[in-house]
Amino acid sequence: MKSFDLAINYAQVSVFDAGLDLPYNDWTPAHVQQGFSWRPGSVSFALPAVDAVHVEIRLATSRVSPQSNAKRAVVVPIEKRSTDLIVGSIMSAQHQIELSEGRYGLLFEATDDIPANVALTFFPSSEDAFAVLIASDEMNPDAAIVREAESA
Repeated sequence: MKSFDLAINYAQVSVFDAGLDLPYNDWTPAHVQQGFSWRPGSVSFALPAVDAVHVEIRLATSRVSPQSNAKRAVVVPIEKRSTDLIVGSIMSAQHQIELSEGRYGLLFEATDDIPANVALTFFPSSEDAFAVLIASDEMNPDAAIVREAESA
């Protein structure tokens, strides 16, 4: 669908509704343990300490499994409304995602290659599914998933 290089600040990549005044999320210790911070219209995924990533945007017709080389993989719900969805990092470039309006599942995958690779796969879904599929050493996959965050 689309791919680009993205400078990373504060060790996170975010996907958010362009209509949000404050699109980035605050992180609590519980968010750090699960590897993401989510609220309606915005999700931020934790990355290892890297300066840049290569991002690949994908669209699937149904839920897909993580790639075999993924070191982190998380699924969250996201809704595309009348405004655009944006991929970015704090104080970095922002990239528009072209999707039809509707509800999607979003599979985030990250490798620890140099530079790190991030895949964001959108698939149609009416479920509000949250799951940590692959946890890196910094994450605690056994912790209860926090399904709310405040704007940063």
